[in-house]
Order: sequence, then structure tokens, then C-alpha cells
Amino acid sequence: MEDGMQEPIDNFKEAVSLAYQKYQAELEHALCDCDTEEEFKNRSRIAAKRRGSEIVAGKKNAIKEMLIALLVRCKCDGLDITPTVAKYSIKRVLGRSVGARSLQQSFGTPGRTASDKSRVRENDLAEIEKEMKTELICLNQNMDKSLMQANDQWRNTEKAARLIEKIRSNFP
Repeated sequence: MEDGMQEPIDNFKEAVSLAYQKYQAELEHALCDCDTEEEFKNRSRIAAKRRGSEIVAGKKNAIKEMLIALLVRCKCDGLDITPTVAKYSIKRVLGRSVGARSLQQSFGTPGRTASDKSRVRENDLAEIEKEMKTELICLNQNMDKSLMQANDQWRNTEKAARLIEKIRSNFP
């Protein structure tokens, strides 16, 4: 992965870790609160869905961070990257845009108006977007690997093992 791309993956790992901590806590509460196996199963499904949602949100944030960092590098290299250029480049790569606020913070120029258009050429954008796609593939592979490792680590913790044993003894 390119230099400077470690931060998005580290932030993703942190989001995954927090999601698993919350999941553990929700399962523990459900185990104490639920009287029937069916009630526990429903609560555990909800907890798993919440964990999944938090992981997806972490993944989207990491992707946004990586793409913005890459565009900032291009801007530092002298390309005239504006919030609008960033928005449409990201949209072409992802199929969706990211928040206007983060684009404005990273690429906005005080006093610049819409009539002062970027001078970035199509071939520059094509090259940038090609690099974005390559980086995105790499980032997704790293996040998938990190997620599998986090899942394995959680399952192998003593706390998780005790919880699973309690679940099995309460609901044989």
C-alpha cells in the first residue's frame, strides 16, 4: 500500500475492534436479560446486525480517507483539485460521492468562486482515477484481511470463550 495509506486501515481496525467490543457487551446483556432461547437468538441477531453496520461504516470511512488522501497528494503535486473535481472523481470511482463538508475542508480555497474553474484536464483525471481504483483494490484487500483477523482474534479470546460457554449452558 502507498505511503500515507496506513492511517485509513488503522482507523478501520479501530472501528472493527470497537464493533466487536460492543457486540460482546450486547451478547452479555442479552444473556442476563433473556428468559428464553428464542428471545436470546433475536437479541443476538440484532447485535450481529449492529456489529455489521458499524464495520461497514468503518469501511466507508476508510475508503473516503484513502481517496481524499490520494487527491490531496495530487493537489500537493500541483494539480488544481477543487471540491467539485474531487466529488466527481470519487463518484466515478465509487459510484457515489462522499460528504461535501470533508471535500470542502480538504480542497476548498477561500475566496474562490464557481466561475474560477479547475484547470485539471481529462487525461489527468483519468490517470488519477486509475490510481484511485488500484489503491481501492489494495485497501479493500487489507480491510478484508483485517476483518478476518479481528473475527478470529475475538473468537479466540478468553472472554468470548466464557461467553460462548455460558450461552451453551443456558440454552443447550
